[in-house]
Amino acid sequence: MGKDRHIHLNNAKESLSSSLGKAIQEKAFLSKKQEELSQLLLDKEAFQKFQNLQKILIKDKSRLATLEEKLIQLDTTTTLKKQLIELEVDERIIGVKIEELCAQSANETLKEVNVIFSSLVKKSIGINVSFYVASNTHGNIVFDTVTYDNTDKSKGHSYNKILAICFDIALLVFYSNDEYYRFSYHDGMFESLDDRVKSRLIKELRALAGKHGLQFIITMLDSDMPKDKEINFTQDEMIKELSDKGREGRLFRMDMF
Repeated sequence: MGKDRHIHLNNAKESLSSSLGKAIQEKAFLSKKQEELSQLLLDKEAFQKFQNLQKILIKDKSRLATLEEKLIQLDTTTTLKKQLIELEVDERIIGVKIEELCAQSANETLKEVNVIFSSLVKKSIGINVSFYVASNTHGNIVFDTVTYDNTDKSKGHSYNKILAICFDIALLVFYSNDEYYRFSYHDGMFESLDDRVKSRLIKELRALAGKHGLQFIITMLDSDMPKDKEINFTQDEMIKELSDKGREGRLFRMDMF
């Protein structure tokens, strides 16, 4: 009986020892597995943190780029404001100079051109008139005339047109000794004018052209030709007659197209 019990206990001991060994091995395996799973979990959390930080970094970079762009715009605005102030100062200085030049008392060129202009108007349409120069609210030069006679002639379209023509011719005469234009073109100069005015104007144009070496190019309808045959244009003065009679009547003798 004692011997059998001893054998039974030894077998139980061996069985328990075997089970303990397996349990120890199982524990070691599970511990290692736990470490691997823990590390994997840590790696996943770290990657998630990295992604979150990367998103924050991208947003910060975007905000930084926006702020830098605004800073550049502010610098540009400041520079433009400075340039605008400088230009406004230059504009005021130039405006003062223009006003000084517009004063005929200090401008010999304006004086002499005005003498030529007034003389030509008086001889052509018989009114006493002179021009003056001023600057408007925008600093631009404007020309206007003043009439010294109690007449309404200067208010009509035809006479205002003649004043403009006389001003152009006065400039050509004044600068005739310099390197300046030596011709002018006038369309419909004699339209609606009195024949006496046409005759006087033609005489003056001929005299000025001969004296100063100028050329005045005039276009008109045959109905606007002066009736005075003695003052009318010569064949040498009529360079081209335009009509509807084929190629010869066209300005450049071109076929119709």
